[in-house]
Amino acid sequence: PSFTPFVNISYVLAVAAAGWLGGFAASVVVTLACIPLATAIVTGGKLILPAHPNPVQIATLLLTGLLSSAVAKYRNRVEQMLRKSNIELEETVRERTAEVERARSWLQITLSSIGDAVIATDRAGNVTFLNAVAEKLTGWKQTEAEGKPIGEVFVVVDEETRERAAGHPR
Repeated sequence: PSFTPFVNISYVLAVAAAGWLGGFAASVVVTLACIPLATAIVTGGKLILPAHPNPVQIATLLLTGLLSSAVAKYRNRVEQMLRKSNIELEETVRERTAEVERARSWLQITLSSIGDAVIATDRAGNVTFLNAVAEKLTGWKQTEAEGKPIGEVFVVVDEETRERAAGHPR
């Protein structure tokens, strides 16, 4: 008896799923189960094994199981590699973050201990740091000055006119 297209597709999908989920051995078991099941369906239950087995159909089922199990095995290996890489990357990020925090702390201590006024700004010219001497000079506390434009926190005036100095940031 010949398999119908529906039976072929159904059994190929069953074998592929078995190979994907359970490996090649599971796909062989499903293939061996599909042959009598398909024969019984096609013959209306009169035969369990085909009188003339079709080697092409059997080979197709076995090849489908082999390929699907190989793809699943490769996918699992790639997923394991990705998980391992992700763990390593997260550890590297933790280490680098700790290094940055140590450097930031060291810089904060260094800038705070300088005997001259130190004001640090970001690229936009907003205050990010004032040491104690700069706080006394400007009258601003670090917490109040942070994020404010430098021209607002530190005003430079002309010695004679008492006007804002030329070139002073606004």
